[in-house]
Amino acid sequence: MKKLLFVAVLAALFSGVLASCTSGKSESATIPAPTPTPIATPTPPPPPSNDTWRDEKTGLTWEASPPKKWIGWVPAKSYCQNLSLGGFNDWRMPTVSELRTLIRGCPATQKGGSCGITDKCLNQSCERESCKGCSFGGGPGPGGAYWPPELSGELGAYQASHVADSDFLVWTISFGLARIRSTSAGTAGNGGGDYVRCVR
Repeated sequence: MKKLLFVAVLAALFSGVLASCTSGKSESATIPAPTPTPIATPTPPPPPSNDTWRDEKTGLTWEASPPKKWIGWVPAKSYCQNLSLGGFNDWRMPTVSELRTLIRGCPATQKGGSCGITDKCLNQSCERESCKGCSFGGGPGPGGAYWPPELSGELGAYQASHVADSDFLVWTISFGLARIRSTSAGTAGNGGGDYVRCVR
């Protein structure tokens, strides 16, 4: 009798342990897998546009075909600030050092050349003989312009920084000569005004 009771107790204990194990397996099987956190992807840049050109050496993007008309310095700044082109709307007028990075084929006025006019030297005294540029139409650009072949535009003077010690003059670069000089900041048709090529 005692043996039968002992066997019955063992059977009951074994049955409980088995049920507990089975229950544990069932619970673990129903635990849902963690939901992966979505990874934010950056907004892709606008596709390349024929209206703009990016200079890989400087990282600057330029208006490829600027307006073919003279415009005063203040309206030119406003034009660039309000320009929407190639999917961008953060355009501005370039500084003289930025505009110099476009010069090709005239060592004296290219970036780092002997012409002293830069963003760090904007007074009239910074203008030297070497700032007069090279022979007309001898550059690698279309029509002999001293800018990259990817750009187009009139072979006239393009506006940049204001002359630091003058209220009436701005620094310009004439890309037909690669010449850097000061000119009037007036309005077109009134003895002043030049071209503008916006940058971002």
